[in-house]
Amino acid sequence: MASAIAGPMAHWPLVAVSVTSLLIGGALVVWLMRRIGRAVLRRPQPATGAMRYVLTFAFAALTVGIGLAAAGLLFALQTYESFSKKVIVAEVQCIETAPGKLRLFYVPIEKDGTRGAT
Repeated sequence: MASAIAGPMAHWPLVAVSVTSLLIGGALVVWLMRRIGRAVLRRPQPATGAMRYVLTFAFAALTVGIGLAAAGLLFALQTYESFSKKVIVAEVQCIETAPGKLRLFYVPIEKDGTRGAT
């Protein structure tokens, strides 16, 4: 059952959460930076209370944090899966011919899964 959900398509919810969170957080940061830029340049803008800035900053930090955490988890899972794949590369067989003597048979497994020469 676990192999049915494995693969690159299994992590699409993390990709969706990461992208959505980073876009929302980025949009809020852009809004804040535009407001700060207008204030520094003394351009007219609609009045906004301090609480809106605090809540916007907090929500932007939260969504960007969630997006980065989801991206980090996605990266960690992809890395773990790529390093933990098992591929059979050979078949090794040892037969004891005498006490303290072994005969070793090595059969490489080709990329297409067929057995090579012994």
